[in-house]
Amino acid sequence: TGKRIRKSLRTKDKEEAEKLAESVLYGLESDIVGRTLGDVMTLFSSPDTNPRMKECRITGESYSADYAAVVAKQTLDMFDIIKKEYPNLLKSRMNDITPIQIRKVRELIYNLWGNSRKSQYYFRTFKTYFSESARQGWSERNVALGQGDIKYKEKEVYIISRALVSLIIDDKEHYTDLLVWAFCVLIATTGIRRGEALAVSRETYDGRYLTIDRAVGSGGMDDIKPPKWGLTRKIPLPEITRRALGLITPDESGRYFHKNRQHILFCRLL
Repeated sequence: TGKRIRKSLRTKDKEEAEKLAESVLYGLESDIVGRTLGDVMTLFSSPDTNPRMKECRITGESYSADYAAVVAKQTLDMFDIIKKEYPNLLKSRMNDITPIQIRKVRELIYNLWGNSRKSQYYFRTFKTYFSESARQGWSERNVALGQGDIKYKEKEVYIISRALVSLIIDDKEHYTDLLVWAFCVLIATTGIRRGEALAVSRETYDGRYLTIDRAVGSGGMDDIKPPKWGLTRKIPLPEITRRALGLITPDESGRYFHKNRQHILFCRLL
């Protein structure tokens, strides 16, 4: 219509307008830099409120519900550790925490579990709070960036000979289920992930080459997602793997494997 529209703070009082503007800015600032470590850890203490999982649902990045549950369990344990040994840290704002304080937490974890994989995982989870805080804009920077991990040493190392591996793969009589044997052979000879193996179908296998362009998620066989890192690849299969797939019959949907606990547990044992 050509009419001018005037936008304002709906007040003619300059002093009142300045107070309103200050309150808005204060609200924005408190949302960005006002979150404490305890606030951020509370979000990670449940898969339902995990901010990383929420974002990955939108972006399609790989972040499973199972992993979110592990992070939640570790976060609750970290709550108990810090509350007992370093309670004031939970009340500190994310922007105010220093690298020295982060190293102190690392020392607390080390004193509990030593040079173990558990120590390494827990400290990595702790550093996640700071990296995600910077990603979400709750802090100006990631103060945990550059902090070294806790190195671990395996208690025992078992070396499996190539002959023994070959015997395990070749002798399907040791397996109570032919499907389990075929699943094991596919994993062992290709190195693909369990979710990628479960998604193998007539569509992705042409009798010689296997195309890895999808994976089954933690939500079940209907939870189809891209492979990790979104990396699609085509790999040739050795003769034993082609023979194993030839001995099993795909289901109605064309899948060679159906997801069940037996398959997953077997591959973890392997």
